[in-house]
Amino acid sequence: MKNKILIIIAHPDDEILWMWWTISKFINEWKKVGVLLLSNPWNARNNNEWNLRLSHFKNVMSKLWIVDIYYNNFPDTSFDSIRLLDIIQVIEKVIYNFKPNIVYTHYYNDLNIDHCITSKAVITALRPIEKFNFVKKIFLFEILSSTELSVGESFLPNYYENIKWFIDNKINLFDLYETECRNFPHPRSKKWILTLAQYRWMEVWLSYAEWFMLYRCIN
Repeated sequence: MKNKILIIIAHPDDEILWMWWTISKFINEWKKVGVLLLSNPWNARNNNEWNLRLSHFKNVMSKLWIVDIYYNNFPDTSFDSIRLLDIIQVIEKVIYNFKPNIVYTHYYNDLNIDHCITSKAVITALRPIEKFNFVKKIFLFEILSSTELSVGESFLPNYYENIKWFIDNKINLFDLYETECRNFPHPRSKKWILTLAQYRWMEVWLSYAEWFMLYRCIN
């Protein structure tokens, strides 16, 4: 099946902060979307909070009509305690079984260690080899209150999706992650999300945008 998209994320809520409309557009175009969630609640969050967060994630997936969801149990905020090869092998297995044409994942320079390792593992898994030559595009995304705080190479988007008519829906869907919503001026506030979407608009003359870095493209 052409136009299958796989989104590989470290944590619940990572997907809605940066590409709600992009996901919805794929679904509306009858493209098949899958999500691989790599983390479990061990370490940073107590089980009750994590279970609530995971429940929110499943609710969002349901509202986006995504049924191809893959779960794994790497420890939250402690991916550096796991062999990189183990993470790569989990990712490779899902990619091989789902066979996406397009993959989205985290930017490799991020304050959150899980995001960095996820990105490195995906890029390593998708190094140019015959086994995964069905993957034609790899996109990277930033996470609010995390990527912009990193030291070193900044995230520089070069690919934009116009969400002018859908920004309200995006904000409302983020409300489902009640454990992650914060008050302005925190980056995970609705006003900040709206402001950043407007700022990215100024880069490409759109009213509101979702933005990505195109890491590799094969036509």
